[in-house]
Amino acid sequence: MLVTWVVLVLLVVTAWLYSRRRHNYWASRGVPSSLALPFIGHLHQTMSPFKNRWLALDKMYHTYKNSPCFGLYDGFSPVLMVCDPDILKNVFVKDFAHFTSKGPLRANQPDSYMSDMLGSKMGQEWKDLRAVLSPTFSTRKIRRMFPPVFDIADTFVSSCLKDAKKNPSVNVKDKAGRFSMDTIASCAFGIECNSLTQENPLLVQKADSFFAASSLLVWRLLLMRNWPRLFNALGMKEDLKEVGFFRSVGEEIIRARQAGEKRGDFLDLLLEARAEDSNTTTASAKHRD
Repeated sequence: MLVTWVVLVLLVVTAWLYSRRRHNYWASRGVPSSLALPFIGHLHQTMSPFKNRWLALDKMYHTYKNSPCFGLYDGFSPVLMVCDPDILKNVFVKDFAHFTSKGPLRANQPDSYMSDMLGSKMGQEWKDLRAVLSPTFSTRKIRRMFPPVFDIADTFVSSCLKDAKKNPSVNVKDKAGRFSMDTIASCAFGIECNSLTQENPLLVQKADSFFAASSLLVWRLLLMRNWPRLFNALGMKEDLKEVGFFRSVGEEIIRARQAGEKRGDFLDLLLEARAEDSNTTTASAKHRD
């Protein structure tokens, strides 16, 4: 029994020393950082299901706002939070070539839509995908989506006025969320969501379910972000079940667009960009031959 307790104590002490050494990264470099909990670092603040992540970061910012930057830990991974506007300008503009990779934030499953997002890519994959997407954000092309935004804004105002006649107050947060949902659905995918005129359409239900915070979801994200190999070994899927719904909807819309239907929305811009990139790649291949 004594030997068992000694071994347990040694394991605990060894684990604590290892955690302390990993969480000494910022202190050893003179970067201010608040006390990190063993193993999880600051995840109890930045990934808590009970408190908004941005509120936690805002509190940290005001604590260290007189410093150009401060450090955090996602588990054992050090994260630098930059406060100084001049440094941020260098990161986003002058020295952007050195900050292209965001880090392996996901489990990188080959059949996952989440792994194919721009924010999940690194290195050359990120650069190639960004080169395809960037032209779609030009002022001229974005302006093409103004008409549906204006129409939804009119519906938003009408919906608020209608509710104001029935009630002494209007839930502006709910209305603004529905306005955002209708705008994204219309401009990005060409879907008439109509959440401002309907009580609870299916698309809104699926979106609410996808973004709903829960303790289980938080721990799932922590495992995926910080221990992706274990995440994959356990047979867990990176895409939530709601992704399958949005995937089927997106594939159906893409088939309609390829058949000749056009709306001038963001999806049309992406399909045009993909076609142009495909033609450029084919032409380059023929030139090399």
